[in-house]
Amino acid sequence: MKKGFAEQRLLVNDVITKLNSLQPTSSLGDGETSNLFMRFPLQSMENFDTFEKELEGEEFRNKVLTYLSKFETSEERSSILAMLRHVLGNEVAVGFTYTTSKCSNLAKPNFSSTILHRIILDAAKSSSPEQNKKIIQNWIRNASIRMKSH
Repeated sequence: MKKGFAEQRLLVNDVITKLNSLQPTSSLGDGETSNLFMRFPLQSMENFDTFEKELEGEEFRNKVLTYLSKFETSEERSSILAMLRHVLGNEVAVGFTYTTSKCSNLAKPNFSSTILHRIILDAAKSSSPEQNKKIIQNWIRNASIRMKSH
């Protein structure tokens, strides 16, 4: 039994090391990076709306783009998911649809029309934006499932 525990501990340590390597290091000033980092993940629609308004400013938008670009890895799916998990809490993600559904009576806003969506796609710098849109769409769609499992 101890061997199994030791193997699991090594696996957990490896995962932690990999996750730590995804923590962004940025060319932003330390205070600016800390302020961005401390805001995430956004936990309410009110916080999201405030953040989205701030993204209308070009300077702030560029800082967030630079910050999120640090999550880019060699595997685009991992990059997109890391950005989404870092920025949006499930409580916020569940409040969105990806695009408007014709048969939906829900008055949820479209994540695909947000500035943050465009920034995530830009930060991924991928040659496959359509694939990245599908990754984001699935992540938004599964937010309620993630909430139930936690």
